[in-house]
Amino acid sequence: MSTIDYNYTVTAEGGFRLVGRWQVEGQPCREVFFEGDSLAAGLPAVTVRPLIFAFLLPAMRLGLPLELPEDLDEVTLPNLYEWQAACASALPKLQVIELRLGREKKVLGARPGSLCAFSGGVDSCYSAFRGHVAESLPRLHVTAGLMVHGLDIPLREKEHFGEAWQRSRELM
Repeated sequence: MSTIDYNYTVTAEGGFRLVGRWQVEGQPCREVFFEGDSLAAGLPAVTVRPLIFAFLLPAMRLGLPLELPEDLDEVTLPNLYEWQAACASALPKLQVIELRLGREKKVLGARPGSLCAFSGGVDSCYSAFRGHVAESLPRLHVTAGLMVHGLDIPLREKEHFGEAWQRSRELM
């Protein structure tokens, strides 16, 4: 098990400092920090989100569940699992790990499912495929697709784009 904790302070100059700590049982605590100046619109909201990516890869390398100090919404949580799966498929030393929360927050008005935007490339095909894989991890299943004209097929090559569109349609 590993845990993330953080504190947020306003500096004397009106800026902010977000300090995150990652604790792995039996190891020294590791810290990262983010600092910024005050903006006219006010200070940013205090959240664990920037700290997740600071500590997620090391936790994945160790294969340890990561306990977060606050909840994540129902879109962010599946996206983090999806991101982990993509990283782990490319880098075998990484493992998809459990993100432990108190509970998931519901996003009001959200429909179950997600949209996958395609150009027919590897990344969008991977996302569409993973959107249909049954797993125990939280995820938003892909329920719609949007084919966009990528930069890899010149606009004048309508036949090639049509072939990519057909392959994307079959994948969905």
